[in-house]
Amino acid sequence: MKIFKKNRVEATNIEDKAAFTFNLFISSFSGVATTYVIQDIHLGKIFHLLYCNSGLHVSKEIESIAMHGDRKFIQNIRRDYLKDGLLEENIDSDPVLQFSKWFSHAIDENLVDGNAMTLATSAGGRPNARVVLLKSFDQEGFTFYTNYGSKKSLELEENDQATLLFYWAEFERQVKICGTVKKTSREESEEYFHSRPRESQIGAMASRQSETLQSRNHLEEVYKKLNKDYEGKDVPLPSFWGGFTLKPDYFEFWQGRPNRLHDRIIYDLLNGSWQTKRLYP
Repeated sequence: MKIFKKNRVEATNIEDKAAFTFNLFISSFSGVATTYVIQDIHLGKIFHLLYCNSGLHVSKEIESIAMHGDRKFIQNIRRDYLKDGLLEENIDSDPVLQFSKWFSHAIDENLVDGNAMTLATSAGGRPNARVVLLKSFDQEGFTFYTNYGSKKSLELEENDQATLLFYWAEFERQVKICGTVKKTSREESEEYFHSRPRESQIGAMASRQSETLQSRNHLEEVYKKLNKDYEGKDVPLPSFWGGFTLKPDYFEFWQGRPNRLHDRIIYDLLNGSWQTKRLYP
């Protein structure tokens, strides 16, 4: 991408216009140029990227304007939701079966990481969240696997209440699942562990998840050593690795709708049976 000189104004495409304006702005701190950049959403974004990659050392005032040139771009990121609706007459009375319908749709359509879910935990008064992968589900709960020494595991030991959140942007859908978490059996963890690629088994053994790591090279050296040690052998399930299953007592199914009038239907487990309600969006 060319940076046009101040006296060259025949730029035609948006990238060249941004480059020219950026050069003009830096050289003369033109208020007109600044206004132009901020008012044009796409141009402001490119201008911001140009500044970030320029390596220039400028005054704090110029830096502030340049760094916030894409503010309106961010404020104007929005879309309407037109894909589908969620009506009471079309939902299953069993939330696990309703989830299965939506989940199967995501997998059948080959969504990238369709089984990815945010796991939210809370211990010591501070909520925490990270993305993990769903590995199985049934009426007993939703299962994922991890290092038992990780921060998430330690938080679940302190507070066994957790929330899962699936977001399938392509279908404008979310599912929130709340419940109580417990560890899977050793046998179940072992069965899943040995279904993983051998490289992932070695990786799980090499990692002391969430602990301080002195360098990337150290981790790779540990991996290489373990790979050599277990060459031609079965990799045993580490004592510090296994699964958790969240047994749900609450579901919320969210379907995006036009004009932000989204559909939200919840399932609440009361006295052993699921009760459904509709919430305001």
